[in-house]
Amino acid sequence: TVGFVPSGQLQPDQSSPAEPENTFSFSKQAQSSVAKAEAPTQNNISLSEMSASYGVGFKLLAKMGYKGGGAGARGQGIANPIDVKVREKHRALQEEGEKVDSNAAAASPTGPASSQRAGDELKRPSEASWRKTNKPKTKKVYKTAEEISEKVTATPILQKIVDMRGAQPRVLSSLENLDSQKEYALATRAGPLTPLVHNLRLLCDLSEVEIQALHRKLKHERDTLVHLHREQTTIQQQVSADHTQTGRSKELMELLSNGLQRFRDGNLSVESLTDLCSMLQHKYPQEYSQLGLDSFCVSLLMPLLRRNLAAWEPLKQPTVNVHLMKSWKLLLSDPLFMGVVQDSILPTLRNALINQWNARDVETALALCETWEPVLPRVTFDLLLNQVILPKLSVEVDRWNPRA
Repeated sequence: TVGFVPSGQLQPDQSSPAEPENTFSFSKQAQSSVAKAEAPTQNNISLSEMSASYGVGFKLLAKMGYKGGGAGARGQGIANPIDVKVREKHRALQEEGEKVDSNAAAASPTGPASSQRAGDELKRPSEASWRKTNKPKTKKVYKTAEEISEKVTATPILQKIVDMRGAQPRVLSSLENLDSQKEYALATRAGPLTPLVHNLRLLCDLSEVEIQALHRKLKHERDTLVHLHREQTTIQQQVSADHTQTGRSKELMELLSNGLQRFRDGNLSVESLTDLCSMLQHKYPQEYSQLGLDSFCVSLLMPLLRRNLAAWEPLKQPTVNVHLMKSWKLLLSDPLFMGVVQDSILPTLRNALINQWNARDVETALALCETWEPVLPRVTFDLLLNQVILPKLSVEVDRWNPRA
């Protein structure tokens, strides 16, 4: 017969000759572990305390026949409930140095010995570690001699040049730094001058680096000076232009103020206003267009023009005010000039043709139309012709009796 125990070794029992050779019995170590496992465990707290502290859990154990001692059918389990301990964050269930209840360790099949065996098993290499992994094989590519030679000739090889002519070997990156024959002879001469030559060469190299840095700094300062000089010239030109513009603005303001004051005093005529606006347009063309001085001139012109046209008879004096309106046509823009004509000249011409002109006097109307056609806007002239002259001629033609 063969028996199984949690730990220990099975050895053939040699003390009983009656048993066959293939019969095994427990060793002393196994018998001691079995005896410890079967030993009754003691409760640290009474059953009443268990019922008070673990009410529902203890009732379930009592229904299953628990009457004290260890848990399990033979009382081989733990006898005391597991204590609940509040552990800090990121701490394991059992830190190093902590002790486990002896009753729980003795009764549990996973005691310290089992934990040690489990740790040993984890330390063992896995069974599949010896197996061959299916890694993809890299295919070897061989190059010909021609490909290697082409690659070598395509990429220049940087080689170090070792100068062995002096007492101490020197490593050079190119042949440009080779010394002349005189320096070579001085450097290779044995004696106390060799360190001096080295120090002098080092000082010369440091001085050369410093001179180059100063040269770069001087060049930068010169470029900065040129740039600043250009900026100074630009600023001076801008200041001069602003000063000139300020002077022009003051002169323009003075002229406008004088013209406005003369208009308020009643000393400004249409002819003087025409000369003033013409001078402003030719002397200050930029300000005349940007500031809208033509609107300022129109605001002064309209009252003066209405006053002059009050005594004008177009049929008797058709050429009066023609030269004046031609000048204002050049001074004003098309919309402003059309507004001036419609508010001043057109009402006077319409009134004269409707109330004073006789349709049988064709020469008078013809002279008036020929005189004012180049001056008036085309729209205004057509309006005057179609709404005043032609309807009046049509009425007179209808009244005409050729037999009379």
